[in-house]
Amino acid sequence: MVFKIMQERYGYEMVLLEGYRSPERQNALAGNSHITRAKGFQSYHQFGLAADIAFKRNGKVVISERDPWAMQGYRLYGTVAESVGLTWGGRWTSIQDYGHSEYRMPGLKKTAEMAEQLTAESQLSAHHINAAFD
Repeated sequence: MVFKIMQERYGYEMVLLEGYRSPERQNALAGNSHITRAKGFQSYHQFGLAADIAFKRNGKVVISERDPWAMQGYRLYGTVAESVGLTWGGRWTSIQDYGHSEYRMPGLKKTAEMAEQLTAESQLSAHHINAAFD
């Protein structure tokens, strides 16, 4: 929905850089505090509830906070993401992650078991959706 609104209302084509992220990859990224401080199972990525995005301009992916066009896109993205109930990383105070949004599921316990359950359920749902179109 967010991608559609961004395209139709503001003319920004978006690309998904990363959704689900394994706990091993999360731990590797956590080694660089400029990227993230969250370790495995501390990030909504391990639960399939977070997304990192970028924009496409003239067929090329643009990931830059120094590019005024991209920065305007990130601000619009934040507004749109929040309007559909997502938390936008651009509002964080410890580290600002303009291309990140997440769904903070009420009552979510950030455990390996919960991550496994949610990602298994999403794979099952995707399989059913794909089967319906075959």
